[in-house]
Order: sequence, then C-alpha cells, then structure tokens
Amino acid sequence: MLIITHVLQPRFSICAPRHVQDGRRFTRRLPRRQGPGVVAARSRSRKRAVRSTDRRPAGIRASGARIATAGLFTDQGSMTIDPAEIHVAVVGAGLSGAACAAGLRVAGVQVTLFEKSRNVGGRMATRRATWADASGIAHSVSFDHGAHYFTAVRPRFRAAIARAAAAGCVVGWQPIVHASRSPETDRCFVPTPSMPALCSHLLAGASVNLNATVRRLQRAADGTWYVATDGAPLAGPFRHVVVALPPAQAAVLLAGHQDVWAEALMARRMEPRWTLMAVTDDVDWPWDAAELERSPLAWMSRNDRVPGRTMRPGFAVWTAHATAEWSAAHLEAEPDFVRDQLRMALQSRLPSSNIARQP
Repeated sequence: MLIITHVLQPRFSICAPRHVQDGRRFTRRLPRRQGPGVVAARSRSRKRAVRSTDRRPAGIRASGARIATAGLFTDQGSMTIDPAEIHVAVVGAGLSGAACAAGLRVAGVQVTLFEKSRNVGGRMATRRATWADASGIAHSVSFDHGAHYFTAVRPRFRAAIARAAAAGCVVGWQPIVHASRSPETDRCFVPTPSMPALCSHLLAGASVNLNATVRRLQRAADGTWYVATDGAPLAGPFRHVVVALPPAQAAVLLAGHQDVWAEALMARRMEPRWTLMAVTDDVDWPWDAAELERSPLAWMSRNDRVPGRTMRPGFAVWTAHATAEWSAAHLEAEPDFVRDQLRMALQSRLPSSNIARQP
C-alpha cells in the first residue's frame, strides 16, 4: 500500500542522475589569457554516468610543492609564489567544487565558496519529510533524490575516499541491482548519514556562503575578480575564480569573459528528470535497486537499504527517476498528474499484493 508520495520538479542534468563516478570529469581549458583567470568545470558524459575530476591541470609551484587541484589554472605556468597570498573563489559546492576547494586548502590557498542552495552537495542531495500513520504516530523519512551512490576507480580518488571513510562519513556498498547488463557495483560508496555528508566533510572549516546565488563575475582593472551575489556587496578581490556549475549556469557567468567557453557550454544538451519519492508498506523485493525498461521510470531504489539510512519495520522507502524522454514530454505537467503517473509506474513493479491507494 502506498502511504505517501511526492514528486520533485525536474532537475536538468547531462545524463542519468543515478550515480556520480570519478575518473573523467575534467576541467576544460580553452584559449589562454594572460593574468588571473576563470575556469569552468563541467562534465563530459557517457550514458548513465557523471564523473568527477581526476585530470591534473597546470599548477602553481610554491616552495617546491606543486598545487595539483582540479579547477585551478594559472596562465603563467610554474612560478614561485606563496599560496597563502592567493585567494580563490569557487562557485558551486557540489562534489566538484568541494573537491577543488579541499585540494586548494590543503595547498595553503585561501578559498571562499558560493552556493545558491541552503546546503552543500549539489546532486548528492537528501530531502527529509514526515508523515503520520493510521494511528496518528508521526514518522520521519529521508530520500536521496539525486545521485544514489558514487564509484571510485582512480587511485587518487580512492585515496581521498579512504580518508573520508576513516572520518566516518563514507562507507562502501555493494547493492543488488536488477539490470539488463551487469552494473558497476563493486566499487560503490555512499556518504553517511546523508548524501551531502561527503561534501560537508571536504568543506569542514571552509568559508562557505550558502543561499548565495552568483549573478555575475566582475573583473577589475588590475586583473582581480569580484563576485556579485543577490543582496550582498561585491565579494573579493580574488586572483582566480572556479566555476563548478552545470553548463547552462556556468555559461551565464562566463559570457563576456570567455565567450568561446560560454558558447561551448550552452551547446551541451541537458536532460530533465522527474523524481518520485514514496513510502509504502514493506514488500518482498529482492533487489536494492533496478534499472527499468518499457516504463516511465528509468531507475528505482529501496532508499532505506542504503547504508546509514534508517530502516523502519513495516515500511519501505523508495526513490525513482523518470526517463529523460518521459520527463521532457511532461515537463510542464502539473505535479499531481506526474505524481499519479509515476506512482502507478512504481506500483506496477512491486509485488501484486501491494495495492496502491490515494494518500
């Protein structure tokens, strides 16, 4: 029996939002310009994956130590400079922005982050809700409505995840996934107790401005940068700015500074995804997640089986993503209509004894 259902308005992504994978997210470096600069971090996608940064960019040589951090570049190449004299603005506190900021801080660089949401994490997000059962007892539930896990393949990223695991904010997971092809589940990890926990760990002690939507980047005559956010004075000066945002959002900030980059980012096709979050009576479902075919849904997951999440006897917690095609066709549909359609699709994949009713 479906107890509660909720749909999340479509998020646009380059590819399916099932998980985040390390190894080939990259920093695009287009024509150089002299002096401090801006770099846009975006994702080159393959079906079913968005990958985090691993390619080593140009660095700054300081006291013989190389700063090798995703997102930062210097047009002067290697030079002798005190990292503490460098102040970098990072726009976006998702996994890319958080990893970039963490690496810079380890190297001694000053970093200030700007995040438009009320929490860090980006697509690694968790939403909480409450409902009352038939006895009037209130229950709380959490849904990992963005990426459900991430994979670590490259040695550098695995080393970073090992450190996070030692701090208790990441655990390994080998989910049982029903799929037409063998899924990559041997190197899966999830943050605990919620998806933003990894980014929160990476940014512990950092200067993070939340609810700070960046409207424009402004370059001064001396080549330094200022960041304009809603309802706040210009922030700066910064020697460098890292833009770790989805392509369309990054393009708006880069326009007028790096037009070639902005055009390339605007050309990236983004796909919408409706997300269904539901609680049902517990069911005999042998998998932790499933990739679906011939359905409005592309992916469904037993969210309460994710490590670190609360399992409540008698209940099952689900998160399901619609296909890009179905989401695009119903992009402007009323949420109630979408909720009904997607919960029927979810219902059709559960044991027949689980009969839906209106919440």
